[in-house]
Amino acid sequence: MSTFALSFHEGKRFETQTRLAQRAIQNQKFSRLHQLLRWNIFIDLSITRVLRNLGSKTPGVDGKTRSDYATPEEKRNLREPGKGDIEELYDFACTTNIHSETA
Repeated sequence: MSTFALSFHEGKRFETQTRLAQRAIQNQKFSRLHQLLRWNIFIDLSITRVLRNLGSKTPGVDGKTRSDYATPEEKRNLREPGKGDIEELYDFACTTNIHSETA
């Protein structure tokens, strides 16, 4: 990812965070956050940030390190399963009433 692309993504992330913070200050409701989390821009930025961490040199539970995701194609392949995970969590949250009281 080029420096321009990273700065654009960082700017988009900051802009979105600012809008969400303003809504929170005004006690407004948030809607469709699950869609926001599935934007390629934010997923790609997250992947880049995680792979920059020093801890990414150490194998994780899957046995992979930063070097296993050296090419842009390998990084893109991380994106789609993450999108599916977010969708599953959202579906679970919608079908489960986590605020219900049981007697």
